[in-house]
Amino acid sequence: MTFTPSQEFTTIAAEVKAARIDVSDATRLKLYGLYKQTMFGDTDQTEPWVTSEATAKTKAWVLVKGTAREDAQAQYIADAKSILGTPK
Repeated sequence: MTFTPSQEFTTIAAEVKAARIDVSDATRLKLYGLYKQTMFGDTDQTEPWVTSEATAKTKAWVLVKGTAREDAQAQYIADAKSILGTPK
């Protein structure tokens, strides 16, 4: 089954990318994992040992492995709106 992200997801993801807001690394990584899960589904990657940033990003995606893409999308939108101060 093909999954296509919603227009709302695409729009808010662009807003998050463009925003210069100060959030914790944990929050940034959570959004990263939800974004990757929404766009690509479950990862089959293991931890890369190239850099600590790459390892952290992979771990963030692995944490949401098994989450339905629709659910990851909904969680990303809710979290992003909260961070950006956008009404739900």
